[in-house]
Amino acid sequence: MRNAHDLSQVLAELDRAFATPPETGPAEGCGYCYREADLVALGGDPHLVPDDLAGRFVSECYDHFGVEQYGNLWRRLAPRILRLVINNPTGGDLGLLMRGLGWPHARFAEWPREQQATVRATLEAALAVALTDGRAPRDVVELLGAVASLDHDVVPWLHRIDELTGPAADAGLVRLAGYWAVDLTWGEEPNWWWFPDDPNGPVRDWFRSPAVRDRVQAFADRNPRCKNAADALIAIDSFGGDEGVWFYPGYGYDKMAFANMRELSRSL
Repeated sequence: MRNAHDLSQVLAELDRAFATPPETGPAEGCGYCYREADLVALGGDPHLVPDDLAGRFVSECYDHFGVEQYGNLWRRLAPRILRLVINNPTGGDLGLLMRGLGWPHARFAEWPREQQATVRATLEAALAVALTDGRAPRDVVELLGAVASLDHDVVPWLHRIDELTGPAADAGLVRLAGYWAVDLTWGEEPNWWWFPDDPNGPVRDWFRSPAVRDRVQAFADRNPRCKNAADALIAIDSFGGDEGVWFYPGYGYDKMAFANMRELSRSL
């Protein structure tokens, strides 16, 4: 997997790969949702399409546009959309921005091989940056689900994380494990737009794998006061048990346990 510092180089390669966009003419889109000027703009110079319009296009259901055009419209805007995913200037839902690329109508598998490879390299670099730059783990989970929509499979992207090495990657993995593995003990599921049948099963298997658990254990041994690492190990080792190892915060308390605690408090 590419080093996080390669992101600027990858973006330059992305621009080169998509330098000659396919011609489509005005977009054949839903006239109730889009003005004629917007449809003309989507089929015009991709550099002149406003960010909000580009974001609306990829967030929309594919059936709002002509079936034969949809993939080519995505190809025309790919460098713009991937930058929106990487930078997320509006704090929007990254899964919505990426879900259309995984739909059959986008025909990603039929894109020129260089473009396919460059899209994947860009997403890999974005994931590497997200893991290592200190951002909140929930944002890493959201980005991971967004990029996994490309194949409707998170497992290959989890393995991309395995390939990242170095102190920043180790720390990022521990932050992710301390947040996500604990969530899994409460039965929480990530909100991914490609709607996997079992989003947690493959993730649990990944956390239990030597590539992750042993790495978190090694980090904990080097940093014995790290609560993220300690909590992650407790959570991972509890997978498959009948009960969680912590109370769920707030609304999810076990009703009987909560009632017993309330009665106890009244007797004190």
